[in-house]
Amino acid sequence: MSKASDTVIARRSLGLDALRGLAILLMCLSGVVPNGLPNWMYHGYYPRFLPDEDGVWSAVANPWVFRGDWPSFTWVDWVFPLFLFAMGVAFPLAMSRRLERGVSMIRVIGWIFGRGITLALFAVYVHQIIPHQIAKPNGSPTTADWLLGLLGFAILFPIFTRLPDGWPRWSKRMIRVGGVAAAVALVAFINRGPDRAFSWNDKDIIILLLAHMSVAGSLVWLAFRRWWWPRLAVLAGVFVAHHQAMKTPWRWLGETFDGAMPVLQLPKRLLDLTWLNGVLPIALPEGWLNLSGLYDFTWYKFLWIVIPATIVGDVLLQWMKGSDASSPRQKDETSATRRGLLVAIWITTIAAVLVGLRDHASFVLGVPTPWFGIVGGAILMAMGCFLIASRPDASDTGRLLAQLHLWATVWLILGLALEPLEGGIKKGPPSTMSYYLVSLGLSIALLGVFTVWIDVTRRARWASSILVLNGQNPMLAYVAIRNVLGPVVGLALLAPLALDHDSLDGLFFSGLLDTPWERFTWSLAKTLALALFVAALTRGRIIWRT
Repeated sequence: MSKASDTVIARRSLGLDALRGLAILLMCLSGVVPNGLPNWMYHGYYPRFLPDEDGVWSAVANPWVFRGDWPSFTWVDWVFPLFLFAMGVAFPLAMSRRLERGVSMIRVIGWIFGRGITLALFAVYVHQIIPHQIAKPNGSPTTADWLLGLLGFAILFPIFTRLPDGWPRWSKRMIRVGGVAAAVALVAFINRGPDRAFSWNDKDIIILLLAHMSVAGSLVWLAFRRWWWPRLAVLAGVFVAHHQAMKTPWRWLGETFDGAMPVLQLPKRLLDLTWLNGVLPIALPEGWLNLSGLYDFTWYKFLWIVIPATIVGDVLLQWMKGSDASSPRQKDETSATRRGLLVAIWITTIAAVLVGLRDHASFVLGVPTPWFGIVGGAILMAMGCFLIASRPDASDTGRLLAQLHLWATVWLILGLALEPLEGGIKKGPPSTMSYYLVSLGLSIALLGVFTVWIDVTRRARWASSILVLNGQNPMLAYVAIRNVLGPVVGLALLAPLALDHDSLDGLFFSGLLDTPWERFTWSLAKTLALALFVAALTRGRIIWRT
């Protein structure tokens, strides 16, 4: 491979970074949204308003009752699949660099499993240090709990921060070992006492799902990196995980089995090491030995998003190797107009689908609103296909955007077609196939928007720069929303503006912000503060590598 080509591969896809940054910030925002807002501001399975038999909508008595059968699709439901998609797109970019540098296949596979184990341990640790988790079972966090949360956050820096290349290798290892030892000691301290006990079941399910998807998705790409169609064939096996998540009985050779196939749950049984207490001289707590909570076969249903994302990653990687990916902005007005129209179609499609599918029981002019999203999304994506065919662009960038649109169209149309057949999108558990496919199609469209905005036009302003910097440091943002921003607004010691109130939240919620939407502005302000905090650390090259 030529030196010029190596340079192209080495550059990052800033549009992908921005997509990841938007996903992680929306994920953080969704966790601090105040109560009292419309249904589309929350997960669809926690509706705040429901219609009665006469179709009259009213507030529910308990908004935290799980309603897995309530069909809807909101922006909050989309953010996790969006982050999974961004992770899957990054697999070809990250691993191809290693392979092209001459890293052996064994080392690449070792890196894949090492990253997965690191993320799994990270999932357990970050859940343990959440101030509200530390406070259990005593109730709300005390000053000590908030400070322990800050300490837990600080301990992660020596473990995950990329240290300067000029430092001796032995010193880097000592720093990381010291950080790991401090993390273990803190977890042991938090779980001391008769009313507390460590358990591997106390984990952050989002990070743990990322760990499993990271290993499985990377291995699938590595095995079929030269062809994309075998990866789609793997999805037939992934459907088994979806089938099990739906809790559908198995029928085989005339017999019906209610539970999962035994072989699928074999890893879960192998992770239960409580039998060691029968051979060890000293019995250990079962919470230490039973690791079965770290695995569930049904989690692999999310490969319906990750595996197709690796195909999009191949498309993006091929463009990055092309001639015009690193060239100045093109002056061709026809190409610029075509790209602008594609971006407009993508943005309008995303808005139409989100608005149309937000509540399956809503009506406009006597027509269920999902049909506006289904028909509108299909027409808009078909218009994009007509635009690509009628005004072809033979450049590398033109081919990239055409492939992004075609893949987005395939998955989105398939998901929209399944939506009414499945009785609407349901996130579950169990979740419907339309949930994965609609999320996937919209995610590809949004990647196209960011690619044109940032990588093609090179017009990254301060807003996109903040998204890019957060996307390059996503795990720091994910932990900081609870372990930095939480203590800042919850501790009077750290919030002198709180005056005689117990916290900044207490100050703003006791008269300054009365309505739910006014309180939402405070949630936006906190998320923006988080974004600026993470962006500042990333600019200072303080980046977590998990």
